[in-house]
Amino acid sequence: SAVAYFAKKYLELLIGSLTPADIPQDIDETLREHLKFVDSCTKRFARTLILCSARYRGKMLYKQLTLDRLFWIVVDLYAMSAVCAYTHHLKSPKRISLAGLFCENAKKRIEDNFQALKNNNDDLARKVANDILSGVVSESVL
Repeated sequence: SAVAYFAKKYLELLIGSLTPADIPQDIDETLREHLKFVDSCTKRFARTLILCSARYRGKMLYKQLTLDRLFWIVVDLYAMSAVCAYTHHLKSPKRISLAGLFCENAKKRIEDNFQALKNNNDDLARKVANDILSGVVSESVL
């Protein structure tokens, strides 16, 4: 069944998150730390996606703000990986510090999006939008 499959995958990801990232030794320490973050967040993202899919099931399509947050987490993780790989290829100290700045900003966005998955006012936003579209505006919301 789907529940058993996703439960098994979730546990594999949870156990897999305990293993260290396989990052080559010749990468600058700054970049290495960012890639470790990407590795751990990728596993965290997969676990979160499984939990969201289980929680919302068929309604996931209508959870556009949740999907948006998940999308931006993946975009930032990919961008961090690409920036670190390209910067390693260039081997320039100036570019390493610039990549570090980009990655620090991306980390903040990623953490903010993970937090917003748990703590948000999506239900209120949905209610207000539906009220406005139906022509009914609640005074308690305004």
